[in-house]
Amino acid sequence: MLYTGIDSKDRQVQNLVVPKNLSDPYLREWVKYKGNPVINLPDGTKRDDFRDPTTGWRARNGIWRTLVASVKNNTGVAFLYRSADFVIWSYFTNLLEAEKLALLGLTRNIFAVKGMHQRMGNSGLLDCSFWHPVT
Repeated sequence: MLYTGIDSKDRQVQNLVVPKNLSDPYLREWVKYKGNPVINLPDGTKRDDFRDPTTGWRARNGIWRTLVASVKNNTGVAFLYRSADFVIWSYFTNLLEAEKLALLGLTRNIFAVKGMHQRMGNSGLLDCSFWHPVT
């Protein structure tokens, strides 16, 4: 699972945590990945404007994806990252851009619906849902 943390330079970064015991049906204990952070603050992004990763999802091609909310150049942005192994992540594209701060701090979920992926905005600032095919 990905979560927002703070690095030694007081910047928001995305970290990985894994279940300590996969045989525990409730997954009550988690362990931080020793190689954290797995996603660093992008260039041009303020140190406290990079947070709230989505639950990772696997596209049809087997590649993991996640969105991270941010603000860049006074515009709300959802950065799309991808990974083959859920550990090594690379920037892919800016999936969404909106008015200043409109995307920052959203709780987002991605799930498969009839062969497509749907992203649901869950905020009073961005009250929308739309379809986005992921290939």
